[in-house]
Amino acid sequence: MRRVDELTVITGDVDESHDCAVCGVRVEHPGLSRPLTESNCSLYDIGESQLTDDMRVCNSCRCKSIHKRYMQ
Repeated sequence: MRRVDELTVITGDVDESHDCAVCGVRVEHPGLSRPLTESNCSLYDIGESQLTDDMRVCNSCRCKSIHKRYMQ
């Protein structure tokens, strides 16, 4: 669990924005992306050796990869 100070808990100001690992777009809310895991690295042409714990993929890139996978 991440440690936050008392003021952050009261105001709710926690920066949860991150960059998409595929397209690099800034995603402001974690609900608009999915974590990148070892099992789905190949869908996005990312090597497992490049994977870090905080890597996420935006919903747009996720939908595009699913569309490519089923429309071949």
